[in-house]
Amino acid sequence: MKSIYKRIFLALGLFAIAIFFSGYLIYKTYESLGEDLVRRTALLIGDSINEVLANATDKNLESLTPKEKRTVRRLMRSLTSEAGNIIHILLINDKMRILLSSDKKVEGREYTSPEELANLQGDQPKVISKAWGDSIRVVDVILPLKS
Repeated sequence: MKSIYKRIFLALGLFAIAIFFSGYLIYKTYESLGEDLVRRTALLIGDSINEVLANATDKNLESLTPKEKRTVRRLMRSLTSEAGNIIHILLINDKMRILLSSDKKVEGREYTSPEELANLQGDQPKVISKAWGDSIRVVDVILPLKS
């Protein structure tokens, strides 16, 4: 009789371990799929903004007149929202200085930290996930603009 109970407990234990393990694998797959979906969506939004800005100005961003800068800035602000998916848009030159932004107060600032500089280097799009505070997740999309 005791061996039957041992077999039942062993089978139940193995069943519980199998359910836990499969649940963990499903959770990790779901989490990975969510991250990939966020990355792809961020790149699509970034590409859309890139197209809009490329159509808005066909000249070198550093040579824009103040009036042209206001127009592009207005366009950038129309694409952003503090409560929406796109909070800020920054156009950064190859010297790592912010040329234009949806927030005029940050224009002219330069990136100097090694981590920021490393993120801004390269000629391929990047999606970087970060956390602000304890509960806010943000995604930075870095798209090199073609000259």
